[in-house]
Amino acid sequence: RRHLLLCGPQGPMLQLRQWLLRSFLTPERLDWWSPAMARRLGYAGVTESDLYLVMSLGSISQEAITAQEQALATQLGDSIHMQPLPNWPQVAWARTPEPGEWLLHLGCPPASMAPLMGETVPTGLCWQAGLITGLGYAIGPLTVEQVLHLRSRLTAHGGFLTILIQPPHTIPSPLPPWQRQPAADVMLAIKHALDPYGVVSGGGVSGG
Repeated sequence: RRHLLLCGPQGPMLQLRQWLLRSFLTPERLDWWSPAMARRLGYAGVTESDLYLVMSLGSISQEAITAQEQALATQLGDSIHMQPLPNWPQVAWARTPEPGEWLLHLGCPPASMAPLMGETVPTGLCWQAGLITGLGYAIGPLTVEQVLHLRSRLTAHGGFLTILIQPPHTIPSPLPPWQRQPAADVMLAIKHALDPYGVVSGGGVSGG
């Protein structure tokens, strides 16, 4: 395996995303990072306007991985920089949020995730999301208004925001963990048909 960190301006990085989706590369994982995420993990020279992409390449031999890395390098141009990572970093999420921090589960159509998060999230918020899945997490200090704004933006683009941890005392009553989903009525009808006595999940269903 080979783990790589790529960074550059939004335009070239989104073009690189398109190439990656059509390429012969066999990445095991592709994750967008926020600048704050890269900074938290100790990478110097982080620029707030750049996008960061972490890639884990895997193949049957070291020679095949080297060939993939060389093919990738030909697509970077002068504006995208690549550096090796010693291992796949998990430390950013392997901790409990500190006092005053929120933990959010995010999702939206994959092509929209990086530009949407770059435009919407406050500077300093740690977030990551799968380049292919459009699913990810965010952790950091936020105001209630910022969380509601981010939820509104994600929802408007066909996505969602689920609150996993809300700091105590941010408002008199907690925000709802999730919003009512468009398919909630269908979900509830199916549940009632299969479970008319409400034995399973008596309190309701997520998103309903």
